[in-house]
Amino acid sequence: MNTSRQRTTITTAVLLTAAIASISKAAQWDDPGTSAFMATANVQIATAPPHCGRAPNCNAADVNNLFLPGFQGYAYGQQVRALCAEMVATCPLIADGFARTRVDGIGSSIAEVDWVVLSRTEHLCECAPYSGQANATINATIELKVGGVPANQEVTIHYSWWSLINNYYRPEQPAVPDDPTSTAGIILELNGDDLITPSPLNLVNVRALLALPPAGVATGSFKAHGGDVITIRIVGQTAAEINLPPLIPFNNPDNAEASYWGGLALGIDTPVPPFSNPTPQDALGFSLDIGSDAEMSDPNLDLDEVIDPGDLYAWSTPLLPAGGADGLRDDPEIFFADYWPQAPDGPPATTGAETCAGYSGATIEAMLADRFDLDATDVLDVDLRTYIDPTVPVAAPIPAFGGQCIHAPRYLLISFDDDDGGHYAGAGCDVPTGSLSSAGLRYGTTAGRDELVGLFPLTSGGVVAPGAPAVIGGQYAAADEVGVNVNLTPSPDQAENEDDDVDALDYAGQGCTQWYFSADHEARGIHPVTGVDLDPGAIYIVQGPPAYGPVKVIDPQVHLGLLPGVDIDAFEFVWLTPCDVCTPALALLFSVDGDDWWTAGADESGGLSPRMIYASYLDGTSFAFGDRLLQDDIDAIAATAAPWASAVCHVSSFVYWADDFELYPLGSLGGAGGWEARDFDPIRDGVVDNAQANSPTQSLWLQADQSVTQPITGVTSGKWTVETHAFLPTFVTGGLHALNLFNQYPPGGVGLPPNAISVQVVMDPAAGLVYDNGGTAAPLATGRWVSIRVEIDLDLDDVQIYYDGLPLSNHAWTAGGGPLELAGVNAEVAAGGFIYFDDFQLSGTDDCNGNGQSDLCDLVYSVSADCNSNGIPDECDIASGASSDNNGNGVPDECEVVLGDMNCDGVLSFADINPFVLALLDPVAYAAAYPGCDPLNGDFSGNGSLGFEDINGFVAALVP
Repeated sequence: MNTSRQRTTITTAVLLTAAIASISKAAQWDDPGTSAFMATANVQIATAPPHCGRAPNCNAADVNNLFLPGFQGYAYGQQVRALCAEMVATCPLIADGFARTRVDGIGSSIAEVDWVVLSRTEHLCECAPYSGQANATINATIELKVGGVPANQEVTIHYSWWSLINNYYRPEQPAVPDDPTSTAGIILELNGDDLITPSPLNLVNVRALLALPPAGVATGSFKAHGGDVITIRIVGQTAAEINLPPLIPFNNPDNAEASYWGGLALGIDTPVPPFSNPTPQDALGFSLDIGSDAEMSDPNLDLDEVIDPGDLYAWSTPLLPAGGADGLRDDPEIFFADYWPQAPDGPPATTGAETCAGYSGATIEAMLADRFDLDATDVLDVDLRTYIDPTVPVAAPIPAFGGQCIHAPRYLLISFDDDDGGHYAGAGCDVPTGSLSSAGLRYGTTAGRDELVGLFPLTSGGVVAPGAPAVIGGQYAAADEVGVNVNLTPSPDQAENEDDDVDALDYAGQGCTQWYFSADHEARGIHPVTGVDLDPGAIYIVQGPPAYGPVKVIDPQVHLGLLPGVDIDAFEFVWLTPCDVCTPALALLFSVDGDDWWTAGADESGGLSPRMIYASYLDGTSFAFGDRLLQDDIDAIAATAAPWASAVCHVSSFVYWADDFELYPLGSLGGAGGWEARDFDPIRDGVVDNAQANSPTQSLWLQADQSVTQPITGVTSGKWTVETHAFLPTFVTGGLHALNLFNQYPPGGVGLPPNAISVQVVMDPAAGLVYDNGGTAAPLATGRWVSIRVEIDLDLDDVQIYYDGLPLSNHAWTAGGGPLELAGVNAEVAAGGFIYFDDFQLSGTDDCNGNGQSDLCDLVYSVSADCNSNGIPDECDIASGASSDNNGNGVPDECEVVLGDMNCDGVLSFADINPFVLALLDPVAYAAAYPGCDPLNGDFSGNGSLGFEDINGFVAALVP
């Protein structure tokens, strides 16, 4: 099997062995064998040129060995990055590989290790040929010695760990699987014990997010002694790739990312607090944009207008009544009374939006001030007016203070704006239901799960300052519309004509009661008592009784340095570190709204990009928080203490076998890659050639009665796809050329049964036709590479064949009488033939039990068992016949030891008498008669051998 491709990639490799010492007298983490305060050994970093678009030399790599002050003792860190960025036509193309590991707490009783490995590729529109690949690898062994106590003194090592493994891809055309991603070889070991199982864990071409352990965090302990060396091993590699698909919709982003994250804390005789998870998930609050389908001002009433756009609703709520209901946070807290539109409104809701046809710009502005849309929100446990004067900028960064509701931006949830800047442009000036985003996308589909999106920013030593942006990586799709709240039913791909749009987002845990918000320029509201027209760029705190009402805390010009009229579209208070020697400080993350064509008098963006997350230490300046623009306008931001995610395991395709003939020497195949010449005849063997290639330089050349087969085993059920590309030169006028799929295949094809061919795609240059088994014909293409794809459903006994992207024929797999099995992929030509084949691939879906979740997730999250450790759920082994289950208990018989079962049929019966006697008297004959059966199944005495002392036990079990 050959799955390798010769292509230029970004490769980031971190091979790390850390040896770190301390001279502290207390129980501490020490260096194994050196008295130096800090030392490193065997540190190797390698980068390879990246590939990005059409210019493979557009690389820039930075490598940093970081020796940074830690929270306790000192920290050792290492990171490496290889970045490629160029313009392809008018659009930036980025390929980025990044890896980092860090140890903190040397010289103290608690040591913390964290790591990240990620690969990402992104292109923002489709207007020229492009491709991008990125890879990153970590192979880290970290050794910590128990110090500060005598060598014979026993201590207890407490530990806590978490990990997140993610594959995310969002191709420009969801139906075209052109963006392979992989997170592979994942290993996390503590003193040689695997913490992640199965180990190694591979997530290849599976769109999934695995939070490990499933509960989000695990703790444990073990005994050690002073001077003992504790070994931590972290291994993993990520890869992400994007390519141009056959069809090219303009201005549609294409991106893929893969990442492996984690943290491990160890304490010497000190309990380690578990890594916190933002639970329960229903503590997440959200608001809808005015004009969303389920929001009460929707003019197209379909009985789902139930949500007040001025309220903050809980993540998990029952279905609201037809007239709507108030939210977790209700806008009367701001305005004394429910602002328009308001809930509850009585069934059905009747607060459809008025039209603005014939209104002047000034009148429109006045009309918008008469309604209210909660645009962004953050609920804290502190009144920031204690630290911030709303009239002057902060003189120096505000050091982090106590509180449980502000977090460092390690883990972010965002929502993209579901409608573009001109969304009020209809003849009736309706609210923006049914429109697409600025990038021409619709979010919240069931398959896409991207109404909410997770981001993992990476900071260098925690520093985020102008000129030192965080690397934005590890993006994943977190929730569809219905996943946000049942009242948003259905998702856009489920017969919904219009869209819902999460407009404000916050994680508000217990004790978070101080409500901060900003208003939408399009519906900003005028306070009915004070008469204050809310500034859409300001952030207000909601006063409670008896005063009530909004009070400005953050002024966009004073604290952020923004232009007048800017609309803050999303914000979140976080802890950032403004410089290398500083402590974490209070900062604001925010995004701006896009400009609307008919409110040109208000510069809502202020020259900033709605696709960038910005940051400010509230000192009168702002700067880009991230190192890149995101793919769309950012509508909501929330920070959580740990990755906010449950398992997101999409059913995807996986590559079972592939070959592009790049790793073989030119000349005869000679059995390379497992290919077999027909009848093992070297004259009939294929040739590796470089005269033609689909990608990148070599292909398989067949002529003059040559025939080669790739044997396939274990494909007896499920959905599978066989793909290849063929090149028939224009000068070829005779001979038949075929792609054959066998349902039976004896070695070398010797004695091949006449009914062994289930698919035979024949290319006939004399007739100028291509056909399947003499059936449906289509015009034959010559002088260019042509795709051949066969989609097989062995469960439904069905085959669909495509030639050059178009349907060719459809029939039963067993139409010729063979079994339901794919046993071989064959390419051959008759006398007079001459053809090239390239890029063979056999792929299948990873949902053998049909439960809508990938098989890998079934195994990792213990939905399914895998007692024989073959990577396939046991129920699928049994259903396919690969494993027997004679007792019907759902466990493959090979995993069960039934004492006395001498014929290995899974049960003890009289049929086992003769095998028992045979094993007792002639072990060699028994092994030949019952291959794979263990004679110790008859060891009733438990002495580790089969003998006459086992007879009484066998009889007693057989006849109780």
